[in-house]
Amino acid sequence: MNRKILTLGGILYLSLIDNVVKSNKDLSEEEIEIELRKKLRMNGIVLADVSVIKMMDTKLQSGSSDIVPAYITSDGALSDKKSNAIKKEEFNNLQKQVKQIVKEISKEILKGKIDIKPHDEKVCSYCKYKTICMN
Repeated sequence: MNRKILTLGGILYLSLIDNVVKSNKDLSEEEIEIELRKKLRMNGIVLADVSVIKMMDTKLQSGSSDIVPAYITSDGALSDKKSNAIKKEEFNNLQKQVKQIVKEISKEILKGKIDIKPHDEKVCSYCKYKTICMN
């Protein structure tokens, strides 16, 4: 039997706020596309596995990915300094922790507790999503 094993490759998010290309000069369509790609690059963390990263960004051979927060060196290795990547064991531990937190929050919501409760309320003063949660 041919079984495929699925592996989570990252925890990523995409900002939908302010994805307009602004420039003081006229840009070609190619330059606009490059700037848009930079703005649409996902944030978060990826699994520190070059093959997984290359599946997420199929055009990436070396350098910085246009899609995920990863950088592959000229010798084909993942750059620790230029990538936001964690090893599989750390990734698995993070997944377990997130699942536990989601369970706890879900129980609270089902009990009727739906307060806006950021982890650290000080961040609300400069958070770019302040208008969404209105905290």
